[in-house]
Amino acid sequence: MLDLDDFRADDTIEPLSVGLLHFLSCHKVQDDGGCGKTSLIDRRYQDIISCISKNLTNPDLTSHRVAGMCGISPRHLCKVLRSKHTTYSQIVWRLRLQQARIWLADPSLREHGVQEIAYMAGFKSCTHFSRAFKAIYGLTPKSCRQNLQ
Repeated sequence: MLDLDDFRADDTIEPLSVGLLHFLSCHKVQDDGGCGKTSLIDRRYQDIISCISKNLTNPDLTSHRVAGMCGISPRHLCKVLRSKHTTYSQIVWRLRLQQARIWLADPSLREHGVQEIAYMAGFKSCTHFSRAFKAIYGLTPKSCRQNLQ
């Protein structure tokens, strides 16, 4: 028979807590009510991408600020990105270039010059923007704008 006087809550709380935290970090409840397995690294990565996307046009967006907004340390942010074989800078530049390309093709933004689009996308230098854009898309921003419109 179980003697409740011999039962110490301290002996079971820690293993139960660790087990619960492990379960929560490895599982995510999906919209359909099922339980789909996803890693904590994958969720953190999506949080980082989402945070960068929401603040993309801020030219002073740093990895330290993104880490703080995501509730993680800068070191952990780097670890998450390293596990995905990328860096903070690669993500930011890729997303900014994609957004700039969309804006260059938008007829309603035709009155905005390439330099203004670069600054709107969060680039501090039009020269850097043009070089990075050409490296990715094979065209200068001006040529791309002409081809897309």
